[in-house]
Amino acid sequence: MKKSDIKFLNEALMFLFLSILAGIGLLMRFSFGEHGTESHSAGEELVLGFGDSVWGTIHLYVGLTLVILIVIHIYLHFSAIQSMYSKFITNPQKRKIVGVTYILICLVAFFLFIVAKSVGH
Repeated sequence: MKKSDIKFLNEALMFLFLSILAGIGLLMRFSFGEHGTESHSAGEELVLGFGDSVWGTIHLYVGLTLVILIVIHIYLHFSAIQSMYSKFITNPQKRKIVGVTYILICLVAFFLFIVAKSVGH
């Protein structure tokens, strides 16, 4: 399989999983209401035979799969990313500073999200 075929397949899968993620998110929001506002009872509302907790789990795994596909996408396009980045920021010193700062901001945002979710439960 050629690299261009792998790139196309990866991008098609990313679009598919993003569409599924958005669809399930909208389904959860408009079929089950806001999280925590409705009581869960034996008569819990089901969509396609699944309750909101199952849809939430599916949503989580689809999201994690999308993250993996995005990492693969970045890996497959890394030389193009480096080339555009070098053209955008021509000074090598500034390039390092901006790159390290960007990575640190992404890591801090990621870990703040994890901490906020664990504190919330």
